[in-house]
Amino acid sequence: MILLTPEQPAEASNRPAAVMLFGAGLVGSAISTTMQKSATLAATTLPLDWHRADLFPEQLALIETRFRDVMAQATESSGSERAVQIVWSAGQAGFFSTDDQVARELELYEEVLHFIERMACRYPTASFTMVLISSAGGLFEGQKGVGAGCVPMPTRPYSRLKLQQEQLLLNSTAPLSKKVYRLTSVYGYIRSRQRRGLIPTLVANGMCQRPSQITGYATTMRDYVWVDDVAEYISRTLLEEDFSPEDVVAILGSGKPSSILEIQQIVEKTICRPLYLHFSPDVANGTTMSFDAGALPKNWRPSELSTNVRKIAVDAMSRQTVFTDV
Repeated sequence: MILLTPEQPAEASNRPAAVMLFGAGLVGSAISTTMQKSATLAATTLPLDWHRADLFPEQLALIETRFRDVMAQATESSGSERAVQIVWSAGQAGFFSTDDQVARELELYEEVLHFIERMACRYPTASFTMVLISSAGGLFEGQKGVGAGCVPMPTRPYSRLKLQQEQLLLNSTAPLSKKVYRLTSVYGYIRSRQRRGLIPTLVANGMCQRPSQITGYATTMRDYVWVDDVAEYISRTLLEEDFSPEDVVAILGSGKPSSILEIQQIVEKTICRPLYLHFSPDVANGTTMSFDAGALPKNWRPSELSTNVRKIAVDAMSRQTVFTDV
């Protein structure tokens, strides 16, 4: 877990007392980086082992103790309790996870949610906001032209997990502002120990002249969203002075579906090399999904896919670790 607090006590009055980020993967780490840059926040990593059921409660209790200390310091420096923001972007489960795997993940989520609810009740004069990173692809798998009024139809254990997480948060009676962001297929830079997904994998394998195994068809279409767009939007939402305390459920995506063939051509043009793809047709993972641009937030501005592919390639070349990370 990453705890963000103001670096300068003198500037703390216009900063949140604390930002708690549960999950430091692709999305969580991007949000952490963006919020540190935007609000002069210092990051502290606190242990919370998702694989050790015996350690988890004790570690969460230590986080609670640390949080109380932060709140006491914030009250002392400003004379009042200030905003507290929580972002849940954690989770090991994926599209092919089993019922048993997602059940354990749901238990951990509930433990963290109960902790947040206790803290929100303990500090009633502080404004608490919880952001849940959910999955548009999971909730609307196989649907086309998904609009604002479309009802989620989960078909996998993972999809049901995301819907249960949303419902638990939205049904909470604690004094929390609740914001659920359903992300389409997220892509970002090539980093070790982070999920890559299709686009970074094609860039990495193409630069290393390695073949890529594709489950699906060249015509399979998905909506892809750039991780930095997500991080900047969520950070801006939490830090702006005109922040709305109203509950939100929104889709964050590009609003433009792209086929695997289109992405292949963009990557090949960017790295000036052909890609070697091996397709394994799979009806279950080959269906097209698309989202209506009208369903996206009005102040959401997704960036161009081709521009972001260039960013990934340039970053990979400058770091050179792409040749050891793949």
